[in-house]
Amino acid sequence: MKKILALIILIFLTSFTCPICKQTKQECIVAQATKEIGVREEGGNNKGQRVSEYLLNAGITTPAAWCSAFVRYILDACRIRNKVNAWAASATANNRIYDRRYPDKNTITPSGGDVFTLYYPNLNRIGHTGFIVLWDDKWVETIEGNTSEADTRETSSGRDGVFKKKRLKSSIYQVSRYY
Repeated sequence: MKKILALIILIFLTSFTCPICKQTKQECIVAQATKEIGVREEGGNNKGQRVSEYLLNAGITTPAAWCSAFVRYILDACRIRNKVNAWAASATANNRIYDRRYPDKNTITPSGGDVFTLYYPNLNRIGHTGFIVLWDDKWVETIEGNTSEADTRETSSGRDGVFKKKRLKSSIYQVSRYY
C-alpha cells in the first residue's frame, strides 16, 4: 500500500515539474532553450552537429529548416508531450492560447515557455516558430532556432543559429502552451 501511495505521489509531482531540471515545465522550457543560445550552423546552411541533433530528434535525416525541430528538441528535453515536427505550423496544434486574427478570443496572456509562430504573407503560411521568454504590451523576447541575429527569417550563409531576439508583439501570429 505504501509503495502504491508513493508511486501516486511521484506521478502527481512529476506532472508539474521537469524531472531533468527540477523546475516547473514552464521554467524548464526557458532554461533549456537558454542553454542552447549560441549554437550556430557549421559547414553550410542547416548543417552542423547540434543542428543535426535537433533534426534527428524530429525524425529528419537530411539538412532542412530546423526552427520547429529546435522547438521539439526543447519540449522533449523537458519531457513535455508534443506533436511538433519539421513543419513550423505543427507548433500550433490544439493548444493555442493566442491568435492575432481573433483578438477578442485571446483571454490568456502568453508568457515564458509558450511557443509562438510567425506568418509570412509571401509564403502564404506559417514559416517560423520559437519560444517566448517575456511578453509585454509592445515587445516579445524570444529564443529561436534557425534564425539570424538580424531581423530576417534566415540567411543563406550557413551561420544561422539559436538567438535571443526582441520582436514586436504585432509580428506574433499564434501562441501555444504545452505545459
